[in-house]
Amino acid sequence: MAWQYWWWSAAIVLAVLEMASGTFYLLVLAAAAVISGLLAWAGLSVAVQLAAASVSTVIGIVLVYQYKKRCMQKTPKLGNNLDIGQTVDVLVWVGNEGRARIHYRGTQWDARLDDLSLERGERMRIIGAEGSTFILGALPRASDPLPRAQLPRWLRRGAGRMAVLRRPG
Repeated sequence: MAWQYWWWSAAIVLAVLEMASGTFYLLVLAAAAVISGLLAWAGLSVAVQLAAASVSTVIGIVLVYQYKKRCMQKTPKLGNNLDIGQTVDVLVWVGNEGRARIHYRGTQWDARLDDLSLERGERMRIIGAEGSTFILGALPRASDPLPRAQLPRWLRRGAGRMAVLRRPG
């Protein structure tokens, strides 16, 4: 059997394994095998095929590493969880680890305190989620000012500026 068929068979096997793993590294090896298969089909020597496979693998792994590094630097979007900021009723506190059962959206949910030093109240606020467990924080006091992001949009634009109205004359 000619070398190009071995390379292409290896590329197919590696591509199928890549679909199972999802890491992109096996895809790099599959692409290197395709390149070497093309070189074998063109009639180049086995040494050239192996060198091309090695060089293309190294270049591909460096590119995948840079791509993953760039993707990891992006901050996650936090605005897609509509539960954050909602007030919930605590039904019962479970143990001393800050775990609780809460009533929210017509059913009971597991929850935990974000900070164990917080006072355990009957009403708390959702500040995050880990799977199906809500993370609870304290309700803001009436005297606490709202963070700028929670102000209405029309008020956020004017925050920090003071409009002074004067009567003519």
